Amino acid sequence: MNLGELSSESVTERIRRVMDGYATKTATICTNGVFRARVNPEPTKQFTNSSELWYPPSSAVLFDGRFNRSGQTKFYVCNHPWAALLEVQPNVGDRITLLVIKSKRRAAEITCTHVGLSAGKERLDIKGTPHSANLADDPAFLNDLRTMGVEHKWHLIDEYLTQLAVALPVPNAAQDHYKATNAAADVLSAIRSQQALIYPSVATNLNSYNLAMNSWVADEFFLPFETWQLEVVSHRPTLPGALLARSGYFGVEVSARSERIEADGNIRWRVADTVELVDLQGAIRRAHAAHTGSEAA
Repeated sequence: MNLGELSSESVTERIRRVMDGYATKTATICTNGVFRARVNPEPTKQFTNSSELWYPPSSAVLFDGRFNRSGQTKFYVCNHPWAALLEVQPNVGDRITLLVIKSKRRAAEITCTHVGLSAGKERLDIKGTPHSANLADDPAFLNDLRTMGVEHKWHLIDEYLTQLAVALPVPNAAQDHYKATNAAADVLSAIRSQQALIYPSVATNLNSYNLAMNSWVADEFFLPFETWQLEVVSHRPTLPGALLARSGYFGVEVSARSERIEADGNIRWRVADTVELVDLQGAIRRAHAAHTGSEAA
Protein backbone atom coordinates (compact mmCIF):
# COMPACT_ATOMS: atom_id res chain seq x y z
CA MET A 1 0.00 0.00 0.00
CA ASN A 2 1.05 3.54 -0.68
CA LEU A 3 -0.33 4.88 2.56
CA GLY A 4 0.16 8.48 1.51
CA GLU A 5 -2.23 8.07 -1.42
CA LEU A 6 -4.97 6.15 0.39
CA SER A 7 -7.65 7.46 2.72
CA SER A 8 -7.91 6.10 6.26
CA GLU A 9 -11.13 4.35 5.23
CA SER A 10 -9.40 2.56 2.33
CA VAL A 11 -6.49 1.49 4.51
CA THR A 12 -8.89 0.21 7.18
CA GLU A 13 -10.77 -1.89 4.63
CA ARG A 14 -7.54 -3.42 3.31
CA ILE A 15 -6.20 -4.21 6.79
CA ARG A 16 -9.51 -5.84 7.71
CA ARG A 17 -9.21 -8.11 4.67
CA VAL A 18 -5.60 -8.96 5.57
CA MET A 19 -6.63 -9.87 9.13
CA ASP A 20 -9.73 -11.83 8.14
CA GLY A 21 -9.47 -15.13 10.02
CA TYR A 22 -6.46 -14.04 12.09
CA ALA A 23 -6.49 -15.78 15.49
CA THR A 24 -5.14 -14.42 18.75
CA LYS A 25 -5.46 -14.82 22.52
CA THR A 26 -5.48 -12.19 25.22
CA ALA A 27 -2.76 -12.18 27.87
CA THR A 28 -3.21 -11.00 31.46
CA ILE A 29 -0.26 -8.75 32.29
CA CYS A 30 0.47 -8.32 36.02
CA THR A 31 2.13 -5.09 37.16
CA ASN A 32 2.28 -2.90 40.25
CA GLY A 33 3.62 0.16 38.46
CA VAL A 34 4.20 1.79 35.09
CA PHE A 35 5.82 5.02 33.89
CA ARG A 36 4.92 7.95 31.70
CA ALA A 37 6.97 11.00 30.68
CA ARG A 38 6.25 14.40 29.19
CA VAL A 39 8.56 17.11 27.94
CA ASN A 40 7.84 20.34 29.79
CA PRO A 41 6.34 22.77 27.24
CA GLU A 42 8.20 25.61 28.97
CA PRO A 43 11.61 24.59 30.34
CA THR A 44 11.46 27.12 33.17
CA LYS A 45 8.05 25.97 34.45
CA GLN A 46 7.01 22.82 36.28
CA PHE A 47 3.85 20.81 35.85
CA THR A 48 1.62 21.66 38.79
CA ASN A 49 -1.01 18.90 38.66
CA SER A 50 -0.80 15.19 37.89
CA SER A 51 -3.75 15.55 35.49
CA GLU A 52 -1.32 17.30 33.11
CA LEU A 53 0.71 14.07 33.03
CA TRP A 54 -2.24 11.67 32.81
CA TYR A 55 -4.03 10.83 29.56
CA PRO A 56 -5.15 13.90 27.58
CA PRO A 57 -8.80 14.84 27.04
CA SER A 58 -10.12 13.78 23.65
CA SER A 59 -10.39 17.43 22.59
CA ALA A 60 -6.59 17.74 22.91
CA VAL A 61 -5.82 14.70 20.70
CA LEU A 62 -5.43 16.50 17.39
CA PHE A 63 -3.41 13.89 15.48
CA ASP A 64 -3.26 10.12 15.12
CA GLY A 65 -0.90 8.21 17.40
CA ARG A 66 0.47 4.73 16.83
CA PHE A 67 -2.67 3.11 18.25
CA ASN A 68 -5.15 5.96 18.63
CA ARG A 69 -6.94 8.14 16.14
CA SER A 70 -7.34 11.89 16.50
CA GLY A 71 -10.00 12.62 19.10
CA GLN A 72 -9.46 9.19 20.70
CA THR A 73 -7.92 9.05 24.18
CA LYS A 74 -5.40 6.35 25.06
CA PHE A 75 -3.14 6.17 28.09
CA TYR A 76 0.35 5.32 26.82
CA VAL A 77 2.72 3.98 29.49
CA CYS A 78 5.99 2.01 29.65
CA ASN A 79 7.21 -0.73 31.95
CA HIS A 80 10.58 0.99 32.59
CA PRO A 81 11.35 4.61 33.53
CA TRP A 82 14.19 4.91 31.02
CA ALA A 83 11.85 3.63 28.29
CA ALA A 84 9.33 6.35 29.11
CA LEU A 85 12.09 8.96 28.78
CA LEU A 86 13.23 7.66 25.39
CA GLU A 87 9.65 7.47 24.11
CA VAL A 88 9.35 11.28 24.22
CA GLN A 89 12.38 11.56 21.89
CA PRO A 90 14.40 13.90 24.15
CA ASN A 91 16.88 16.53 23.03
CA VAL A 92 19.72 18.10 24.98
CA GLY A 93 18.30 21.01 26.94
CA ASP A 94 14.88 19.45 27.46
CA ARG A 95 13.30 19.32 30.87
CA ILE A 96 11.28 16.13 31.23
CA THR A 97 8.81 15.19 33.94
CA LEU A 98 8.57 11.49 34.73
CA LEU A 99 5.40 10.24 36.37
CA VAL A 100 5.63 7.10 38.52
CA ILE A 101 2.23 5.39 38.33
CA LYS A 102 1.21 2.91 40.99
CA SER A 103 -1.44 0.18 40.96
CA LYS A 104 -4.31 0.79 43.37
CA ARG A 105 -4.29 -2.84 44.43
CA ARG A 106 -1.39 -5.17 45.12
CA ALA A 107 -0.99 -5.75 41.37
CA ALA A 108 -3.05 -4.63 38.44
CA GLU A 109 -4.08 -7.45 36.12
CA ILE A 110 -4.65 -5.98 32.67
CA THR A 111 -6.17 -8.05 29.86
CA CYS A 112 -4.18 -7.23 26.75
CA THR A 113 -4.20 -8.02 23.10
CA HIS A 114 -0.70 -7.92 21.74
CA VAL A 115 0.99 -7.10 18.50
CA GLY A 116 4.62 -7.33 17.51
CA LEU A 117 5.78 -9.22 20.58
CA SER A 118 7.57 -11.80 18.43
CA ALA A 119 10.12 -9.03 17.85
CA GLY A 120 10.33 -8.02 21.51
CA LYS A 121 13.38 -8.83 23.63
CA GLU A 122 11.80 -8.80 27.08
CA ARG A 123 9.82 -11.59 28.69
CA LEU A 124 6.56 -10.44 30.27
CA ASP A 125 4.97 -11.34 33.60
CA ILE A 126 1.85 -13.13 32.36
CA LYS A 127 -0.70 -14.64 34.69
CA GLY A 128 -1.66 -18.28 34.34
CA THR A 129 0.63 -19.40 31.53
CA PRO A 130 4.17 -20.78 31.31
CA HIS A 131 4.53 -19.29 27.84
CA SER A 132 5.44 -15.81 26.70
CA ALA A 133 2.79 -13.52 25.23
CA ASN A 134 4.37 -14.28 21.87
CA LEU A 135 1.89 -16.78 20.45
CA ALA A 136 4.53 -18.09 18.05
CA ASP A 137 6.11 -19.71 21.15
CA ASP A 138 2.86 -21.33 22.35
CA PRO A 139 2.81 -25.01 21.21
CA ALA A 140 -0.88 -25.54 22.03
CA PHE A 141 -1.92 -22.46 20.07
CA LEU A 142 0.21 -23.44 17.07
CA ASN A 143 -1.18 -26.97 17.18
CA ASP A 144 -4.71 -25.56 16.96
CA LEU A 145 -3.71 -23.50 13.93
CA ARG A 146 -2.10 -26.59 12.36
CA THR A 147 -5.28 -28.61 12.91
CA MET A 148 -7.32 -25.93 11.15
CA GLY A 149 -4.80 -25.75 8.31
CA VAL A 150 -4.08 -22.04 8.78
CA GLU A 151 -0.68 -22.04 10.53
CA HIS A 152 1.23 -20.76 7.48
CA LYS A 153 -1.30 -17.99 6.86
CA TRP A 154 -1.24 -17.03 10.54
CA HIS A 155 2.57 -16.64 10.54
CA LEU A 156 2.41 -14.42 7.45
CA ILE A 157 -0.23 -12.15 8.98
CA ASP A 158 1.52 -12.05 12.36
CA GLU A 159 4.80 -11.07 10.69
CA TYR A 160 3.02 -8.31 8.80
CA LEU A 161 1.39 -6.96 11.98
CA THR A 162 4.75 -7.13 13.77
CA GLN A 163 6.39 -5.07 11.04
CA LEU A 164 3.59 -2.50 11.35
CA ALA A 165 3.86 -2.32 15.14
CA VAL A 166 7.63 -1.91 15.40
CA ALA A 167 8.34 0.14 12.28
CA LEU A 168 10.04 3.48 12.80
CA PRO A 169 7.97 5.84 10.61
CA VAL A 170 9.80 7.90 8.03
CA PRO A 171 10.09 11.53 9.23
CA ASN A 172 7.02 13.56 8.23
CA ALA A 173 5.18 10.35 7.25
CA ALA A 174 4.07 9.11 10.69
CA GLN A 175 0.44 10.11 10.14
CA ASP A 176 0.30 7.96 7.01
CA HIS A 177 1.89 4.99 8.80
CA TYR A 178 -0.58 5.34 11.67
CA LYS A 179 -3.48 4.80 9.25
CA ALA A 180 -2.38 1.14 9.13
CA THR A 181 -1.50 0.66 12.81
CA ASN A 182 -4.83 2.14 13.87
CA ALA A 183 -6.71 -0.05 11.43
CA ALA A 184 -5.08 -3.12 13.01
CA ALA A 185 -5.83 -1.76 16.49
CA ASP A 186 -9.51 -1.38 15.53
CA VAL A 187 -9.72 -5.09 14.71
CA LEU A 188 -7.89 -6.18 17.88
CA SER A 189 -9.92 -3.78 20.03
CA ALA A 190 -13.11 -5.59 19.01
CA ILE A 191 -12.16 -8.35 21.47
CA ARG A 192 -14.64 -7.72 24.28
CA SER A 193 -12.37 -8.38 27.23
CA GLN A 194 -9.49 -6.21 25.97
CA GLN A 195 -8.33 -3.44 28.29
CA ALA A 196 -5.09 -2.46 26.57
CA LEU A 197 -2.88 -3.13 23.59
CA ILE A 198 0.69 -4.18 24.36
CA TYR A 199 3.62 -3.86 21.95
CA PRO A 200 7.44 -3.54 22.02
CA SER A 201 9.00 -0.11 22.45
CA VAL A 202 10.68 1.02 19.24
CA ALA A 203 12.47 3.79 21.14
CA THR A 204 14.36 1.23 23.25
CA ASN A 205 15.33 -1.10 20.40
CA LEU A 206 12.47 -3.42 21.49
CA ASN A 207 14.03 -3.95 24.94
CA SER A 208 10.90 -2.89 26.84
CA TYR A 209 7.20 -2.73 26.15
CA ASN A 210 4.45 -0.14 26.00
CA LEU A 211 0.79 -0.30 26.88
CA ALA A 212 -1.85 1.68 24.99
CA MET A 213 -4.52 1.54 27.66
CA ASN A 214 -8.17 2.53 27.54
CA SER A 215 -8.71 5.63 29.69
CA TRP A 216 -11.23 3.98 32.02
CA VAL A 217 -8.70 1.22 32.73
CA ALA A 218 -6.12 3.81 33.80
CA ASP A 219 -8.60 5.37 36.22
CA GLU A 220 -9.82 2.06 37.63
CA PHE A 221 -6.46 0.37 38.19
CA PHE A 222 -3.82 3.10 38.64
CA LEU A 223 -3.05 6.34 40.43
CA PRO A 224 -0.22 8.88 40.20
CA PHE A 225 2.34 8.18 42.92
CA GLU A 226 5.23 10.59 42.44
CA THR A 227 6.99 12.78 39.89
CA TRP A 228 10.63 13.39 39.01
CA GLN A 229 11.97 16.34 37.07
CA LEU A 230 14.95 15.54 34.84
CA GLU A 231 17.25 17.72 32.77
CA VAL A 232 18.80 16.29 29.59
CA VAL A 233 22.35 17.64 29.74
CA SER A 234 24.27 15.62 27.15
CA HIS A 235 24.05 13.07 24.37
CA ARG A 236 26.54 10.64 22.86
CA PRO A 237 25.88 8.37 19.89
CA THR A 238 27.97 5.60 21.48
CA LEU A 239 29.63 4.72 24.77
CA PRO A 240 32.81 2.60 25.14
CA GLY A 241 31.84 -0.99 25.90
CA ALA A 242 28.11 -0.37 25.51
CA LEU A 243 25.80 -1.88 22.92
CA LEU A 244 24.83 0.22 19.93
CA ALA A 245 21.50 1.95 20.49
CA ARG A 246 19.35 3.74 17.94
CA SER A 247 18.77 6.60 20.37
CA GLY A 248 22.38 6.86 21.52
CA TYR A 249 23.02 7.66 25.19
CA PHE A 250 21.69 10.61 27.15
CA GLY A 251 23.18 12.26 30.21
CA VAL A 252 20.37 13.13 32.63
CA GLU A 253 20.36 15.03 35.90
CA VAL A 254 17.44 14.99 38.33
CA SER A 255 16.65 18.41 39.71
CA ALA A 256 13.40 17.94 41.62
CA ARG A 257 11.08 15.32 43.05
CA SER A 258 7.53 15.55 44.30
CA GLU A 259 7.20 15.78 48.06
CA ARG A 260 3.67 14.53 47.61
CA ILE A 261 0.79 14.50 45.17
CA GLU A 262 -2.35 15.77 46.85
CA ALA A 263 -5.77 14.11 46.52
CA ASP A 264 -6.78 16.77 43.99
CA GLY A 265 -3.67 16.05 41.92
CA ASN A 266 -1.68 19.13 42.91
CA ILE A 267 2.06 18.39 42.96
CA ARG A 268 4.17 19.67 45.83
CA TRP A 269 7.74 19.82 44.51
CA ARG A 270 11.03 19.88 46.40
CA VAL A 271 14.67 19.94 45.34
CA ALA A 272 15.90 16.39 44.92
CA ASP A 273 18.47 14.91 47.29
CA THR A 274 21.23 13.23 45.26
CA VAL A 275 21.24 10.28 47.66
CA GLU A 276 17.70 9.47 46.52
CA LEU A 277 18.46 9.51 42.82
CA VAL A 278 20.20 6.18 42.43
CA ASP A 279 17.34 3.99 41.30
CA LEU A 280 14.14 5.44 39.86
CA GLN A 281 12.59 2.07 39.24
CA GLY A 282 13.39 1.04 42.79
CA ALA A 283 11.19 3.90 43.96
CA ILE A 284 8.04 2.20 42.74
CA ARG A 285 9.06 -1.09 44.38
CA ARG A 286 9.74 0.58 47.72
CA ALA A 287 6.48 2.48 47.53
CA HIS A 288 4.61 -0.69 46.72
CA ALA A 289 6.26 -2.57 49.58
CA ALA A 290 5.25 0.16 52.01
CA HIS A 291 1.69 -0.03 50.74
CA THR A 292 1.27 -3.81 50.76
CA GLY A 293 3.92 -5.04 53.15
CA SER A 294 5.63 -7.13 50.48
CA GLU A 295 8.27 -6.70 47.82
CA ALA A 296 6.26 -7.78 44.78
CA ALA A 297 8.13 -7.98 41.48
